[in-house]
Amino acid sequence: MDVSIFIPVYNRVSLTRRCVDSLFETLPDGIEAEVFVYDDRSSDATPEFLETQSHRVIGMRGRDRGSFAKNNNTMAKRASGKHFVLLNNDTVLTERWLEPMLELADEPGVGVVANWHTVPGATTVNHAGVVFDDQHRDRRLYEGLDLSDLTRARRPRELQAVIFACCVIPADLYRSIGGLDDSYRTGYEDLEFCFRARGLGRAVVCTGASVIGHHGGSSPRRFETDTANRRLFHERWDGRIEPDMLRHAREDSVDWPNETMAYRVCRSVWRAPVAQVVMGPMLKTALGARARQGMQRRLTKLP
Repeated sequence: MDVSIFIPVYNRVSLTRRCVDSLFETLPDGIEAEVFVYDDRSSDATPEFLETQSHRVIGMRGRDRGSFAKNNNTMAKRASGKHFVLLNNDTVLTERWLEPMLELADEPGVGVVANWHTVPGATTVNHAGVVFDDQHRDRRLYEGLDLSDLTRARRPRELQAVIFACCVIPADLYRSIGGLDDSYRTGYEDLEFCFRARGLGRAVVCTGASVIGHHGGSSPRRFETDTANRRLFHERWDGRIEPDMLRHAREDSVDWPNETMAYRVCRSVWRAPVAQVVMGPMLKTALGARARQGMQRRLTKLP
């Protein structure tokens, strides 16, 4: 088996349907693949949909609510592929998304391969890898910019971390690390895995030769545990983080982040303690996160 593909889902059956359809529309000829879909106790029509897909996916359903790490690890126990492909159900796959990633994953010393993501149906970037600012906060590289302004930047590059909404990992590495760390409850387990892989001498690579659509933050209550997850990640790895955000932008000759005055004012308001108490719970919901991301894209732009 060439690849084992893992898709954990929780509700949002319409997104799952589009993801699965786009996956089978774009799987390369000659690639032997098995596709697992893990239903994390959805309360919508997801179970019924998966029953209609039994001819092409291996459906699994948890007894209790799990997490991104636990659900992927459960699928990995049944997988037989040489490479594991982790996919979020809110991704939309495009032609030739998988081939460049598999080519890089086969190179000696490579441990994780991710790709670029855009807003579905648009060319606005929302992931080109994960970078860190001078306060060690994680940022999505080139979030909010347009693909047309980033031609030079789309080469494969080594990074400290990537998100696992779409990535390829050699099965032997996944198993040797012990899978994703379920100390995290859906968030930052991908960054944790990247730092562990790099600690074993395996490179984390992101390539713009593969570009997919990704809605982002679509699962209900996705952001409820982000604060605890972020704290755990920094307790473990803060001493190993390299502030690299500006270095990558300089190397690519990209003016990013170019923060407008309006963005700086909004950021100052958001960081105020009163705003955290009043607005924090709302902005941790999927709807609030998308609103915040949309505002950031509008206020952070090229000159």
